Amino acid sequence: MKVFLKRTLGEEMDSLILLNLITCALCATVVCAGPAVLALTGLIIRINDDRADRNRIKEFFSIFRKKFVNGLIYEIVLAVYVAVLIVSQTLGVRIQESNPAAARVVETFVILGFFLAAIVSVCTSIVLSAWETSFGTGLWNGICLAFGKLPRAFLSALVVYGFLYLLYPVFWPVSAVFYVFIMISLTCVFKVAFMWSPVCTLLLDRNPKYDAVEANRKAMSKENYESKDIQEMKT
Repeated sequence: MKVFLKRTLGEEMDSLILLNLITCALCATVVCAGPAVLALTGLIIRINDDRADRNRIKEFFSIFRKKFVNGLIYEIVLAVYVAVLIVSQTLGVRIQESNPAAARVVETFVILGFFLAAIVSVCTSIVLSAWETSFGTGLWNGICLAFGKLPRAFLSALVVYGFLYLLYPVFWPVSAVFYVFIMISLTCVFKVAFMWSPVCTLLLDRNPKYDAVEANRKAMSKENYESKDIQEMKT
C-alpha cells in the first residue's frame, strides 16, 4: 500500500487534478457518473499495473468508452437499491408509533442494507474497473471480494462514503472546492489502495510484495548506476 500511494500521489498528482476536473464535468451530466468513476478507478489501477498509456487523458477516455455500459448499469442498480432503502426507512418512521417492534426491524434492515451497499458498491466498482467482464459477473465477484476481505472493504467504503457524506457537509462550502479539484481522485486512490493486495492476487494475478521488492531493487540499481557514472566523470 505504501508503494502504491507513493507512486500514485507522488508521481501522478498533476494528472489526478486534471482527471478530477474531467470526472466532475462528466458526473454533472448524471448519466456519465458511473462510467466516469469506473474510468478513473480503472486508470489508477492501470497506472500501478504498468499498463496505462503515457497520455493519461487518452487512457481515461479509452477506459470510459469500454466501461460505459457497465458503468451505466452500475449507477442504475445502485440508485434503485438506495431508493428501496430510503422508502423502507420512510415506512419505518411512519409505523414507529403504531408498531415500535416492526419499526426496529425495519430500521435494522435499513442499516444493514446501507452497510452492504457501501462495501459491495466499492468492491464492485474496483472489479468492473480492473477486469473485462459482464456486469452480473462483476457484481458477483464484487460481493465475494467484499465479504472475503471484509476489513479492507470496510476501510475502503469508509474512505469513499466518509468523504462524500461526512466531510462534505461539515466543511461546506470549502469542501466543494476540494471536490472539484482533487477529492474524487483521492477517494478513488485510497479506495483502490486498501484493496490493492487482493486486487493484485485475485484479479491481476500479481504479487504486491514482489512488486514492492522489485521497485526497491530498481531504485537501488538506478542509484548505483548514477553513482558509477559520477565516479567515471570524476576520473
